[in-house]
Amino acid sequence: EDWWPLFREHWPAYDKEVTPAIGMGIVAEMFRKWPGAKRSDHPARSVAAVGKYADYLTTGHDLSNIFGPGSPVDKFYELNGKVLLLGVGYDKNTSLHLAETRASFKSKAYTTESSAILIGGKRQWVDYETQAVDDVDFIPLGEAFEKACEVKSGRVGDANIRAMRQRDLVDFAVKWME
Repeated sequence: EDWWPLFREHWPAYDKEVTPAIGMGIVAEMFRKWPGAKRSDHPARSVAAVGKYADYLTTGHDLSNIFGPGSPVDKFYELNGKVLLLGVGYDKNTSLHLAETRASFKSKAYTTESSAILIGGKRQWVDYETQAVDDVDFIPLGEAFEKACEVKSGRVGDANIRAMRQRDLVDFAVKWME
């Protein structure tokens, strides 16, 4: 803890062209580097997109609004997008965090996060309040969703895959969480 000020002083500012997709795996890292990929400006929860809606999905990703209204995940919901889980389970399904923000439940928590970002071309360490995310129940939620709704599944190489409409998943998850 004594070293935190040193880290805060020298940690590089988020750069969507260079900063890796930390903790998201090789597929996310490859995708964010894909030719024509766009990436949001959120330093801790960036989203990458390719295609005709890429600019729309990645623009305006507010620091304090990781997954809520107007976030990339919410915009994807409004477009009635599809989710493909490739070699990962529901515990890695970011769409379920949108359900967390929409659901009404008593244990919803908020936290302070910090990141180094560029503001007016100058690196600054910024604290921001945001909803705390918790994926502890996403696997049983996903199992319940698969029993109740259509999920296409199969294999690609050694990886299990699942495909579903994001809106169906989020709407189901909100009710399940409540």
